[in-house]
Amino acid sequence: MSLRDELFKKFGTNFQSSFADKGTLTFPREYSFPLDSEETTLYQDFFFHLKDEYRFHMLIDICYEDVLGEGCLYYQFLNLEVYFCLQVTVPIGKSRYFPSLASLWKSAEVLEEDMMKHHHILQSEGRKTQQRVDLSLFKNEDKAPGIAPVPEYKMPLQPTESQRLRYWKRFGPHSSPFNGKMRVDLLISEEKVFDSQLVTGLYFRDFEKKCLSKDPNELIFFFERLCIKDSVFAPLLWIETIEQRFSISIPDKAKAIRMVWMELARVEGHLNFLWELTQELGFFVESSVFAELLEQVYHLFNIYSGKTQNFSLFTFGGMKKQNPIGWGTECLEVAKYLYKNIEDVEKEFNRNPRWMEVTKGFSMNAGTALDYGFTGPNLRACGVNFDTRKTQPTYFYDDVDFEVPLGIDGSTYDRFLVRLEELKQSLRIINQVLDHLPAGDVINKEHILYKGLYDQGADDLTYSLKEGVIPFREGSSFSSIEATEGQLGLFVRTDASKLKKVHVRSPSLIHSGAFSELIKGGELAGVFTAFQSLNLDPWEMDR
Repeated sequence: MSLRDELFKKFGTNFQSSFADKGTLTFPREYSFPLDSEETTLYQDFFFHLKDEYRFHMLIDICYEDVLGEGCLYYQFLNLEVYFCLQVTVPIGKSRYFPSLASLWKSAEVLEEDMMKHHHILQSEGRKTQQRVDLSLFKNEDKAPGIAPVPEYKMPLQPTESQRLRYWKRFGPHSSPFNGKMRVDLLISEEKVFDSQLVTGLYFRDFEKKCLSKDPNELIFFFERLCIKDSVFAPLLWIETIEQRFSISIPDKAKAIRMVWMELARVEGHLNFLWELTQELGFFVESSVFAELLEQVYHLFNIYSGKTQNFSLFTFGGMKKQNPIGWGTECLEVAKYLYKNIEDVEKEFNRNPRWMEVTKGFSMNAGTALDYGFTGPNLRACGVNFDTRKTQPTYFYDDVDFEVPLGIDGSTYDRFLVRLEELKQSLRIINQVLDHLPAGDVINKEHILYKGLYDQGADDLTYSLKEGVIPFREGSSFSSIEATEGQLGLFVRTDASKLKKVHVRSPSLIHSGAFSELIKGGELAGVFTAFQSLNLDPWEMDR
């Protein structure tokens, strides 16, 4: 019996699935304020059975929506054995509380904290009196408390010598390697790290709420500005989400060209990572090589779009334009040049004992990485063979030959090696696709969105959306894409006329939640290298 059939047999009409690899499950009851301990236990037992019996070992996202005072939680789970994505919808009514799932999934810690930070809801432990007190304090708290002080270290009653010497010290946000991204407080003693606190939110732009006031075409340009390091995957994810909702077909040539740009964006992202890491560690010769290779990639973007950032490549139903004459040939030449130079640099690193020394340690096993919801190179460095380009291939990914590089123990060195090898695999994909590029047009001009968004003027577009000429399909969906640093996800809920909820699943936010666990017990000198190896994007985190 398939997992889909198992879920339907257990939950009946509460479970629905129109896809072989996706399904939605509505929680069998609604919770109200205040929650008691029995309700909290029942809540956690329900999700424990999902994890234990149905093998949903990854909690990949949590989203909260408030509609006229009625709250609703959306949980996204992943079964890695059969690659089944399950959305669990939990109505909580007017309650401002929800039970925590951090005891079941470590990823819930950072996801729930992020949700509480941006919505007026709190965790519940089932004590009604305490809930009322907490809620009263929460409503009256200062909305702009300012910079939090360094945590106070509470020494045990009978401390050891090491515990006596421990103290908190703040690093960042303007010192290297944070460079304005975030700050971190470390509990240190004798150059060892025993605890940490990563503080984000310096780039918060209220991105998700602003999305609700924009039309579908405008949101393409808006999503290009979601990630400072990457302006390809986020807009493509939005376009793919709308194409799925409207059943818009894409010409084969557009699929192939999209694959090329996705892999070029992956090459750009990994080269940026390698340039920053080598620059930070003082390997300036190798860093200059990566900087020169980056210029070659930006040259390709510039020829096609005239820009080196926010490239505006895609549109609904395909690509915005055909490849410029000679672009494909030049892209193949650049790919060949990149491959040769990357192999040369790789040999230098493999023979360099100093590089091995500064990147050793700070490992994470596969079980812990899955519990924290890791995806992308950071997960594959732990030895987990999970890449949606292989497990759930789109476009022509099932027709191209490439390997998924894996690490052993998830150390800083493994994260470096995996990204270096992924660079070479992306170049292999680009070569294969351009060698067999289909003929034909790059856009489907027959679909309703194309006619509504391009054949009419801006005033007519606004009018047509209001009047429902281009209707949204009512309902919710969660889609994802294998971006440079992991699974970039997008939760969208719509009614018949407009967007009601947009929520971005940020891989950088998930990875930041494991930072404290990753560096605990390590040498202070290697902490900042370990931070750099996670490659966190502050714009993507602080959406």
